[in-house]
Formats: sequence, C-alpha cells, structure tokens
Amino acid sequence: MATHTATVPWALTPRPKTTQPNAVTRAKFTDTEPAGENWRDRAECAKPEHDTALWWPVGDSGPALLQIQEAKDVCNYRCPVMQQCAAYALRVGEPYGVWGGLSESDRAALLRRRARQRQQQARRAAA
Repeated sequence: MATHTATVPWALTPRPKTTQPNAVTRAKFTDTEPAGENWRDRAECAKPEHDTALWWPVGDSGPALLQIQEAKDVCNYRCPVMQQCAAYALRVGEPYGVWGGLSESDRAALLRRRARQRQQQARRAAA
C-alpha cells in the first residue's frame, strides 16, 4: 500500500504542466531559516487535529465555498504565522489551496491589484 506523506498544505506536490505560462514565475523554494525556527512548523494547519484536505478545496463554488471559508477562519483566528504563510504563497505564486487566509482567487486578485499599482506608479514616474 502506498503511503501519502504530504500532511500539510505547504508540502508542495508535483503539478501537471499547463499550456499557459503562469502570470507569476514560481521561485525555487530554499529553506534559509535555522532548524526549529521554520514558520511552517508553527502553522495551525500543521497540527494533527486538522484535516489537510480543508486547505485544498476542489473548485471555488458550491460546497467548496464553505470549505474555503472554514480554512480561512482557522488561518485568520488561530494561526500565529498567517502573515508569513500568505507572503510565501504570494512570493512563489502558489496557484492552489488556501494559504495565510487567502484563497486562490484572493491571491490572484491581490497580484493583479499590485501589478496595476506598479503600472500606475511607472506611468507617473515617466510623466
């Protein structure tokens, strides 16, 4: 019997290749924090009492909306490393799951908003 070792949302698994390039180039993850000081070790989602499927909803409508909201509630109200988690997901362009209280669509909207702001600042600087 095969064993599944990924028990938390930050355990990156291989994804199928898409035909369209990502809007954000995914950074290669390297762990630069000393052992025992990794923010992921303190994440609420890493605790064994949580079902890891909660952070990986299938879709973004119907029952998945309730699952997304429940995952966000755990992040927003109980996780001590929510900000580090969200920053990591935005930095590497994580396309799947709930990270740091942000769903897939939340992160996409935030990245679009940041890109628009950078464009507006560049236009002002050029004028």
